[in-house]
Amino acid sequence: GRVFAWGHIGNCIAGNGRLGNGRLGLGTGVRGAEWFDATYECLKFPTEIKGALFQDKRIIQVAAGVSHSLFLGEDGSVFTSGEDGLNTCWAPTLIEGALVGLQVTEIGCGEAFSAVLTQEGRVFTWGSNANGLLGQGCEADAVAKEPAEVKGALSGKKVTAVACGRSHTLALANGEVVGWGRGMHLCLDQSKILEPTAVGAAS
Repeated sequence: GRVFAWGHIGNCIAGNGRLGNGRLGLGTGVRGAEWFDATYECLKFPTEIKGALFQDKRIIQVAAGVSHSLFLGEDGSVFTSGEDGLNTCWAPTLIEGALVGLQVTEIGCGEAFSAVLTQEGRVFTWGSNANGLLGQGCEADAVAKEPAEVKGALSGKKVTAVACGRSHTLALANGEVVGWGRGMHLCLDQSKILEPTAVGAAS
């Protein structure tokens, strides 16, 4: 249940010790030159994430977006690090709000938004709503500060899987694939789908 990260971290500010936008969840400490390549702004070797909230937590799933990451604990808790469309978190931070008391079983990251699936088959999203990314039925290019349940065509159905692309999300509900966002048809159709819609019906 331990998590290791490495690779590009972007915008390294060596002066104050911050590792880019925190997408790797490694906090603000910088290792020696043998670990960090300042030219390419990347960590060269796997480095364990040891945020204070990770103590005594067994992580069972990890998802990576463009500038943020999600981590799922064995107990159903969800953590984020990086720029998730809301804040910049240098170390894993617990997501609460509507997820309090719920058992999350699956996590997903888009470019600047997140989606999770609960044990009851409910889907929650938060982050950037550009192009209807959150599936909440509106096109407002706003940012949702807390997880909100995706309803619409998912209401009354049990979702068993969820997956995020850069600008869209797909969910499997009662054996039917539904999606929302932009470019959900193999990136050929760039129309905006603002709420859960059967993939065939949205073409």
